[in-house]
Parts: sequence; C-alpha cells; structure tokens
Amino acid sequence: MKRIKSLLLLSIFLGSWLAFAEEGGAPETKAQADPRFYYPSDPEYLVLRFSASGRDQKLLRIDIYGNGRVLFHRPHGYIDPGSYEIEISNQELEELLTFLADRGIMSMTSQDVEAFKRKAMAEAATEGIMPGTSSEAHHTIRVHLDGYVSRDGRAFDKIDREMSFGPIDHIVRFYPQAVGLRRLDEVVKKFMTLQLRYRLALKDRE
Repeated sequence: MKRIKSLLLLSIFLGSWLAFAEEGGAPETKAQADPRFYYPSDPEYLVLRFSASGRDQKLLRIDIYGNGRVLFHRPHGYIDPGSYEIEISNQELEELLTFLADRGIMSMTSQDVEAFKRKAMAEAATEGIMPGTSSEAHHTIRVHLDGYVSRDGRAFDKIDREMSFGPIDHIVRFYPQAVGLRRLDEVVKKFMTLQLRYRLALKDRE
C-alpha cells in the first residue's frame, strides 16, 4: 500500500513538472550558434595581419590569406630572419577567426585598448598594485572580411579594421582582473605561437 502511494505521488509530481515545463516555466539553455565569416578563398585576399615591433622598429609580420596561405616575415635580429610561407586548413583559419571574435577583436578599436589600460591601471592602483615596466612591444592587428555574423546573430558587412596598441602584458601579469586586456593578450600569444610554424617552411628548404 505504501508503495502504491509513493508511485502515485511520484506520478503527480512528474505530471506537474511536465505541465510547468510546457508552459515555459522550466529554464531553457540555448546554445549560441558559431560565428560565421565571409571571405573569398583567394591566395591574394588578405584576411588577417599581425605585426609586432620593438623599440628599434624591427617588424615581425604574419599575413593570412583567404585560401589559408600564411606568409611570415622575420626581420634581422630574430632567429632565422627572412620570409617564409606555409598553408593552414580552412578549419584552422575559421577556428582562428572564431578565437578572435570570441575575444572581441571584431569590434575592438585602438581607443578601446587605451580605455582598458587606463581603467586597469586605476583599479590596480586602488588595490595597491603598481604594474612593473615591460618591453616597448607594439602590436597591430588587421581584420579584413566581406562579412561577419556574430554568435548572437548580428550581421556586419565589409569589415576592414586595424587596431594598434602598446605593451599590455605587464598589466595583465600584475593585474589579471583586467578582462579586456587579458583577452587581447591571449590574442597576441595566439599569433606569437602561430608564427613559430615558420619552422615548417624552414625544414622544407633544407
């Protein structure tokens, strides 16, 4: 008898919960769609450019084209100076663009970075943190697309933006709460890791 009562109560509970869910009372989790990027699969269509320079203005540059062609330029003063070329897959290029989009690069400006820096320095100071000095590294990121649809469905035509900013790694290291700068620093590290793949082209020359 007790078992019958327990089953009856369970069925009533499940029925009530299902009715609640059908009426929209149960929380729904909708996965956001992946961002979409539009550009021709053209070996001459520049999709991304990343460059880094120091106090002596030596320029490390990475150019990535629509067909996955990647050109590296390593100036004198770097190990293995010269120009190198490799290819990445369409999937790798899409994943790189998604990585940038998820960290706000598609809409970020040089002025935004300066605002992030001022805010982070002010917040760090209130906590008694004084970020140390860093190198004179200067970076430029250019994004060139025929179109872009964000995860939340917003569509943008003809993205052709370039942003430049000075050193930020020292701020992130001492004050990791600076979310905007931390995301940008992740982008810089992503490109710096990618540039190590010039070694693949170097091996092909041997």
